[in-house]
Amino acid sequence: MSDAQPPHPPWQPEHGAGRPPALPAPGELQRRAPGQVQKLPVPPKPPGHRGRVVAITLAVVLGVLTVVGIGGLGLGYFYYQRAATPDRRTPAVVVEQFVEATFNERDADRAKIFTCRTSNLSELHGMVSDLEAREGQFNTRFNVQTADLNVTTNKKTAAVDTDLQISTPVSRSTQRWRFALRNESGWRVCGAQRVA
Repeated sequence: MSDAQPPHPPWQPEHGAGRPPALPAPGELQRRAPGQVQKLPVPPKPPGHRGRVVAITLAVVLGVLTVVGIGGLGLGYFYYQRAATPDRRTPAVVVEQFVEATFNERDADRAKIFTCRTSNLSELHGMVSDLEAREGQFNTRFNVQTADLNVTTNKKTAAVDTDLQISTPVSRSTQRWRFALRNESGWRVCGAQRVA
């Protein structure tokens, strides 16, 4: 039994005697002794790595801000259009807005938004001229409001009977008027006449 080799010591490798054991990759844990763990040092990051991270972060932030900005502009445009577009969904609302634009705002352009392409409003315009003359004569301002609206609709046409309450700081009178409307991509005033 002289050919038997002595037992192999546990601290030397079995194969490739004389070579050091392979090192773990950087950042991997290596056992040193039972219960102890040592982290191997991580080599420094290559140059330019920090610049790439900053550039990517900046690009993502700018992308998100761009999307939010475009969404905000779209939402703002939607609400602006909604506020700027006149409401012509019902005959009663159109008559109220038309009376406000004609008598109180004295804004002919705004009143045209609520009138038909062909309309007969001469009697109503005569009343506006009469009120303007009285305002100059008595140094006062008239305010005209609708009240007691009665709407009759027949598919594409409608009639709105309403009281026009004409008031100043010292007086008040009421006249009954009938407004004829037609649905032309929304309700519009085509005629007006005094009925009482």
